[in-house]
Amino acid sequence: MVPVTISFVRWFLILSYEIIMMSIAKELLRAFVIFNLLVIFARSEYGSALVDLEPLLITKEKIVETIDHYINLEVQRLDKIKRLAQDYDNLYKTASEDIDNFLSNPINSYLLVKRLTTDWKFVMHLVEGYASKVPIYQLVKDEIFPNDYDLEEVANSVIRLQETYLLNTTDLVKGKVAGFKGDTELTASDCFELGMNAYNETDYNLALLWFQQSLDRLDTDEFQMVYKPKLLEYLSFSAFKVNDMELALKLTKDLIKIDPRYPGVNNNFYFYKKEVLRKRKESPDPKSKEVTEAIVDESEDGRIDPNLIDVKRYKQLCRGEQLRTPEQERKLKCRYTSNGSKYLLLHPVKEETLNLDPLIVVYHDVIRDNDIEFLKDMAEDIGLERATVLNASTGILEYAKYRTSKSCWLQDNKHPRIKHISMMIEEISGLEMDTAEDLQMNKYGLGGHYLGHYDFKREGEFDPFAKFGTGNRMATWMFYLSDVKAGGSTVFPDIDVEIKPRKGSAALWLNLFKSGEGDLRTKHAACPVIAGKKWVANKWIHERGQEFRRPCDLNPLA
Repeated sequence: MVPVTISFVRWFLILSYEIIMMSIAKELLRAFVIFNLLVIFARSEYGSALVDLEPLLITKEKIVETIDHYINLEVQRLDKIKRLAQDYDNLYKTASEDIDNFLSNPINSYLLVKRLTTDWKFVMHLVEGYASKVPIYQLVKDEIFPNDYDLEEVANSVIRLQETYLLNTTDLVKGKVAGFKGDTELTASDCFELGMNAYNETDYNLALLWFQQSLDRLDTDEFQMVYKPKLLEYLSFSAFKVNDMELALKLTKDLIKIDPRYPGVNNNFYFYKKEVLRKRKESPDPKSKEVTEAIVDESEDGRIDPNLIDVKRYKQLCRGEQLRTPEQERKLKCRYTSNGSKYLLLHPVKEETLNLDPLIVVYHDVIRDNDIEFLKDMAEDIGLERATVLNASTGILEYAKYRTSKSCWLQDNKHPRIKHISMMIEEISGLEMDTAEDLQMNKYGLGGHYLGHYDFKREGEFDPFAKFGTGNRMATWMFYLSDVKAGGSTVFPDIDVEIKPRKGSAALWLNLFKSGEGDLRTKHAACPVIAGKKWVANKWIHERGQEFRRPCDLNPLA
C-alpha cells in the first residue's frame, strides 16, 4: 500500500502551487471587491443629503470584514491541508527507507491503514471547496485504498497484541513495541480509534487506557478530528464499566461544563453520583477499590472456569513464560534419527522432543530455502484467501474472529516438488501419506492468530472426513517456512508446550490415542504475530493406511 503515496506527492506539488497563487490572489480579490463597490456607489444616484451616504460606508466596512474573515478561514484550511500533505510525505519517506522493517512495526502498519481511511476522509472534507481546481479525485482514483473493515482489523490486531503480550500503552503511543523504535507518535485521533475498537470488543480496561491517551493529546491535536464531548462520554462509561465511579462522575462533570445539553449527560450525572454515594457508604475510604480480579476466573457457581484458565495459560505461553517443572524438562532429549528409513540412514534428521505424552517433536532443518520459496510463490500464484473454520454442528465453512490468516491448498499432482515434500514427510514421520490431506499453506500477518482448537473431529461433531473413508486426523505435521521477528509461537495450553517458529523446521504431534479416541491434550493455538510475517504449511495425516505403521490398541489411553 506504500506506493499510493506517490500520488499524494504529485498532488502535494500541484496544491503547493495553487496555494502560492491563492496567496497572491487574495489581496487582489480584496482590492477588486472594494473597487467594484466604489464603482457601484459612484454610478448610483445620490441627489439627497450627504447623510444618506453614511450607511453605505458601514455596509462597505462589513463587506470588507466578511471577505477578510473568509480569506482567513481559507488560509487556515489550506495551512491544515499543507501540514497533512507534509505528514503523508514524511510517512512515505520513512517507509521507503526500509519498507520491510517499517511494516514489521505493528504501530506503523496501523498508522498506514488509518492514514488511508479515516484520515483520508478528513483530508477530502478539507479539500471539497478546492476540488474544482485540484482534481484530487482523478489523481487517486486508480490507487489501492484500504477500507473501514481493514482499519477495524488492524486496530483489533494492535489491541490483541497489547492484551496478549501485556504491552505498555505509553510505549505503543510512541511507536515502541517488541524492541522496535517508534518512527512517529500516535495522535489523539489514532488513540481514540484504538479505544473504540477495545470498547466494541467490551474490553473496557484497555478502552479506558486508550481514551485517556486520546484525551491527554486532544489539546495539542492541531486537526481536532476527535469531538471532545463524545470522547468524554465513552471515557466516563468505560470508567463505570471497570467500577471506577469516582472517575466516571468527574468526567461527566467535565462534559457538562463543555456541553450541558449533550444527549443523556444529566441522567448519567445523577446515576454516577448516586453510585458514588452508595459506594462511599459501603466503604468510607474513597481511595479503596473493590477487588474484582479475583472473580475473573470463576463461573457463576464459584467454581474455576477451565476455559478462562485455558486463555490465561495460552497468553502466558505466548509471552514465553516457563510453566513446566525442571523434572518435566529433564526427560526431554535431542537426537539424530533415521526413524527406520533407508532414505535417511546416511542422512539422519535432527529431532527434538518437546513432550512425551502426548508425543510432540520438532525436526530441524528438514526443508531447504529454495523449496520454501517455491511453496510461497506457488501459494501466492494460486491466491491466498481468508482462512475459514468448520462449524462443528452444521459442517459449513465460515469465517471466525478467532482465526486470522490467509490460506490455500497445494495438491501433490500440481508439481513434482510438492509430491517430493510429501514423500519426505512420510520418510521422517514413518506414516503413510496416501490418505493424508493436501498441503495447506497459511500466512499470518500483523496480529495473525488462531485461538485454541483441535485438529481432529470430536465425538458428536459433524464428520467432514466420512465421505472420503480416511478416518480421523491421526497426526499433524506443520512446516515453519519463515522466521518471525516477534510472537507467532504454537502453544499447547493443557500441557504447557511452546513451539517457537524457526524457518526450515517442522513439528509433528499425534492427535489420537491408539484406540482412535481423540486426545484432548492436543488442543493448540497460534499466538499473535507481533512483528513480521509467519508462514506455515500443514499436512494432516489420517488413520486409514496406518494399520501396520501404528497398530490399534484396546487401551483407550494408550
